[in-house]
Amino acid sequence: MPTDRPRQVYDFVRAYTARHGYAPKLREIAGHLGIRSRGVVHRYLRALEAEGLLRIVHAKGLDSKIQHQAVCPVGEGIAGWVAQAGEPLLIRDLAQDPTFGKRERNPRYRTNSLMSVPLKVNGKTVGVMNANNKVAGEAFDEYDLALFTTFSCIVSLGLATAQLFEQLAASVDELAVTNARLARTNAELETRVRELQALKGKGSTS
Repeated sequence: MPTDRPRQVYDFVRAYTARHGYAPKLREIAGHLGIRSRGVVHRYLRALEAEGLLRIVHAKGLDSKIQHQAVCPVGEGIAGWVAQAGEPLLIRDLAQDPTFGKRERNPRYRTNSLMSVPLKVNGKTVGVMNANNKVAGEAFDEYDLALFTTFSCIVSLGLATAQLFEQLAASVDELAVTNARLARTNAELETRVRELQALKGKGSTS
């Protein structure tokens, strides 16, 4: 669990998300805690990622500032709930939802309907995909959720492939370092052998 200043950041983000249903921006965190630099807040958030904070990696139709600044504790808000439960969620009307309907709606949502599904790699939830503001303006339904869940499986497969590639790349790099170390050791041994042979030759002629 985070300590000291990072803990204060964590507690504020958690409380804000629970109250509003969406995460605060960097300037809101900085303003509430009296931190002058948003860069400092960003460093705190990066340090907290490993301790259960969701961040937006990619988005369409979302302001870039919100994309880079928004954070959500696992277990808090809609995305946080899906990340913790590992189950897809369909909300036809947020205002009528018994779990999340009491929270203030994010002003960037044009409709009350949204979907959220987990991204899983090897059975572990590694992220969440959200969809809102359906183009037709109507509510999402089970068919939409089924399509979205299928798409999330494709994305998860891509993530798994990327992770495997990174592991293989790391293994190749490690093997290259090991080979270079062995080559240096072999060269040193060959040098020592030649030196010993030279000394032996001198001893034989004397």
